[in-house]
Amino acid sequence: AFATEADKRGIRVQAWVQDFYIGYEEDAELVKAHPDWILINQQGGVRHMTEGHGFGGYIFLDPANPEAKSFLKNLYDELLTKIPVITGLNLDYIRYPISEFEEDTDTGYTEICMSEFAIKQGLLLDEKNPREDLHRQIKEKELLPQWTAHRAYHITAFVRDICEMLQEKHPGKLISTAVFPELDVSYNKKKQTISVWLEKGYIDMVTPMVYFYEAPKVFEAVQKIKSMCYSAYCYTGLYTTYHGQSVNDLSEHIAASECAGAEGFVLFDS
Repeated sequence: AFATEADKRGIRVQAWVQDFYIGYEEDAELVKAHPDWILINQQGGVRHMTEGHGFGGYIFLDPANPEAKSFLKNLYDELLTKIPVITGLNLDYIRYPISEFEEDTDTGYTEICMSEFAIKQGLLLDEKNPREDLHRQIKEKELLPQWTAHRAYHITAFVRDICEMLQEKHPGKLISTAVFPELDVSYNKKKQTISVWLEKGYIDMVTPMVYFYEAPKVFEAVQKIKSMCYSAYCYTGLYTTYHGQSVNDLSEHIAASECAGAEGFVLFDS
């Protein structure tokens, strides 16, 4: 109904999909029906306390699980088939939960992901406690860069698969996504290789979350992302209204964004 009414008024709608994030309720249908699809942290739990702490921690699907990814891919295909007026997908939470290996908040300790990595690195894991053993070996053998790259691969592969599905079945539909402007933070904490997505042309539009208070910082962040956009559009994600700043501040942030080369802007929470 929303997409149809928007179309009547000349407004184009993309479907905001949250990909691997599925909420914070363990009795949710998807969690109960497919417990093997759920992402596990290094403590063996399904709740990731680095996000949604007030709700007891967020729950994610496992980006390394092929069945979970196939489920999402089919869901998006069905969505665009049944509601063709939708002009594309906005991929949110296209990542692992925010995590820090050194702070013992690491994630990705599912049987599939651990087994793949162990085989790739020639590791033998203790069958009684593979999570602790894997974490220990990564630390002792200094395999954190490889462990990070292994998980980032699964995220990028999913973005690629969605891109190819749209090109094959829904040509002309766009893919957009919101990203952190700090690429090293996105990669190390969220396992996103955004520069690859842009270079390969997997996404058509990027909305960097430039949540700064000062216009010069907005300009600097947008300019950096814009330099990597190749053929992708850049729409700056501004948080000015959420921060409770003035209309003048918002005007300055929009102007800074335009000067940096962005094609437009997005108000994240007005």
